Amino acid sequence: MRWVDARVSSDLIVLGRVTEVTTIGNGFKLASVDVIRTLRGQTGAVRLRYIASPITLDDISDAHVGETAVLFLRKPQKPPSEYPDDVLEITRGQPLFFIAHAGRGRLVPVRIDRNDWIYLRLGHGILLPQKLLALWKQDPKDSALGLVRLNDLFDFIEHYAATKKSTV
Repeated sequence: MRWVDARVSSDLIVLGRVTEVTTIGNGFKLASVDVIRTLRGQTGAVRLRYIASPITLDDISDAHVGETAVLFLRKPQKPPSEYPDDVLEITRGQPLFFIAHAGRGRLVPVRIDRNDWIYLRLGHGILLPQKLLALWKQDPKDSALGLVRLNDLFDFIEHYAATKKSTV
């Protein structure tokens, strides 16, 4: 995943809290998330559902009840009317999103010294824009691992979304 790709190809970017993870079929997981804040895109929903299981070999999609995460979400490729019956029963006809870039669009903040941070590992598919790289706090033991303050990430995403909206 390239950072730019995640911003551009994500239909919806939200901060949300996972309220439920439902397993169906052969371990296929669906997560319900209460939207705390919408950073990009539009949704009238206060609760969204997304696929929380890997769907390809390199996919790392997941969810844990109670976690708060920044989610870069893609719209479903199929309309809800084409969902299997067990999925349709859970989604109640609402769209089922999936995490952008094989699950790498799920960023779980950590609290350090009264601030929320996002851990990112450079060189593992994530390319930080220069503005965020300047705010990057490098791990002294691992030069490829570092932190970006959650509010800096929010500011960047919202600025990017506003810029794209005004140029369309």
